[in-house]
Amino acid sequence: APASGDIVQFSTAGTYTITGVPTSLNAGGLRVQGGANVTLQAAAASALNVANNPGTDFFIATGSSLILGGTFAITIQLASSATGSVDGSMTVSGAGHRLLANITGTPNTNLIQFNSGSSFTQGTGFTGNPFGTTLATHNLSVLFRNGSNYTHQDGSNPFGITQPNSAITFEGARLEFGNNLTRLRESIANQFPEEAAGFDRLLE
Repeated sequence: APASGDIVQFSTAGTYTITGVPTSLNAGGLRVQGGANVTLQAAAASALNVANNPGTDFFIATGSSLILGGTFAITIQLASSATGSVDGSMTVSGAGHRLLANITGTPNTNLIQFNSGSSFTQGTGFTGNPFGTTLATHNLSVLFRNGSNYTHQDGSNPFGITQPNSAITFEGARLEFGNNLTRLRESIANQFPEEAAGFDRLLE
């Protein structure tokens, strides 16, 4: 098992399912690369705290993927000023998993970026808001860049924070809503009621 402060890195091509994720781990970084496709599952609610170090602290490379699965929630919490970059894919399913940045340091926006060609999926059985709901720590913390993909299959809206604020920014990302258009419309209407009419026109 990794020790406190270790960089947790998956860099060998293949498919891996890691069960029994610790309930608490302070990591020096979390990296999935080299064609690794990793599923993390916990036996109880788990918190993976990622420290702020030189370079990118949370990273998923092109051709690699990270799935937070299972019925116990896993929270990946980046420390103040820690950054994340996703070129591959990330999925959350089965429970209320979270990927949380912390805007209390510098820089204080767009700390986690989903780059062109990357994807994020709120999968079946997911609950809640994946990027947090607290204005002081999560506002504008996640950026979906032009050419990235966000897929909504289950759970609440990704915006998280009470409007007009939002945990995320879509910069021309491709949005897919699966079979849950009604649920997503309701969550968007609750978060941004003034946008509901425009969303309805999009669905026409």
